[in-house]
Amino acid sequence: VFTPRLYFRGLELPLSGGSANGQLLQRSTKLRNTKWCIGVAVYTGKQTKIQMNLSDPPHKVSNIERKLNGYIFILFFILLTLCITGSILSRLWLGAPTTAKMWYLAPHEITTTFDITEPEAASTARFVTYIILLSMLIPISLYVSVEVVKTFLMFVISSDDKMSFDGIPAQARSAGLCEELGQVSYIFSDKTGTLTQNLMVFKKCSIAGIEYGRGYCEVERAIARRSGKGDLPDDPDPPEGVDQDFRFVDERLMDGRWRDLPTAHAIQEFFLNLALNHTAQVEYHPTNPTMPIFQAESPDEGAFVSAARNLGWFFCKRTMKDIVVKVSDDGIVGEGRDKVFTVLYANAFDNTRKRTSVVVRCFDERILLLVK
Repeated sequence: VFTPRLYFRGLELPLSGGSANGQLLQRSTKLRNTKWCIGVAVYTGKQTKIQMNLSDPPHKVSNIERKLNGYIFILFFILLTLCITGSILSRLWLGAPTTAKMWYLAPHEITTTFDITEPEAASTARFVTYIILLSMLIPISLYVSVEVVKTFLMFVISSDDKMSFDGIPAQARSAGLCEELGQVSYIFSDKTGTLTQNLMVFKKCSIAGIEYGRGYCEVERAIARRSGKGDLPDDPDPPEGVDQDFRFVDERLMDGRWRDLPTAHAIQEFFLNLALNHTAQVEYHPTNPTMPIFQAESPDEGAFVSAARNLGWFFCKRTMKDIVVKVSDDGIVGEGRDKVFTVLYANAFDNTRKRTSVVVRCFDERILLLVK
């Protein structure tokens, strides 16, 4: 377990980190709702684990380029073999006694590549000559031709109307991968949320053993189809005045009617848990200051906080220790009386506990332990 501590002026200050109101910010963390702070960079340098695990991004090479490079290496090996063979045979021919008797070759006229007195030096010079003469065996212009074809493919892709979306044409950002289109090499299987959209919608809840919510979730619809009952009816439209993405519908909990139910105390504790037991931060839309934007660690938390707001418990502000909640008696979204709750301690979610808990002091000096 990572438990950092800071020793400052004889005091031992725990840096709990993470979401439990800690002071240790890990890499890529965004600090919000803070005007200024004093920070010290720790665990830095090339010897840290994260730096030692970093590696350069791989260079993407298409199949055509990979095969083309292989062919070039084969041709270069053939060229090298021919030049070495010609140099060896030239050394044997210049050193042979019969070569000096070939008067029609003028053996006594010494040149760089023809010297019967020093056949080793002449054969070495002939090796370079063979490389120059046979260099046309390697098609260097083939690379240029391939790049011209890739450029043409980029133009075809960007000008194809069938590959456009809402009038926006396709953009070929990498010319080196145009020829890879349509060629599937790997299929990745993924759980919901990593590569796909993980969208959480608050539709149902159970309070004191009573189920609330008149909508149907996707699991219920799938069970009905498999059991032969057909498609379930569409969800009812939410009432006016709630947020656009709020899909929960139940008249027993809307507009403050839950206060007349026998389980009103349990319902109030349920709403209080949704509004306080989280680590979300709230921001407000720049063009609409009354519209909050919840920044949550997971879509689940965001859905719970948004549901609490639309049910009359609006988490509107967070400080280092306090959480301000607007409680509406008649259920009007975004309005109500401000009530301040002091967070005494918070336990973040982990795979061992599989829950979050928070200890708060209410505005009436009660101390509650909320578990979610």
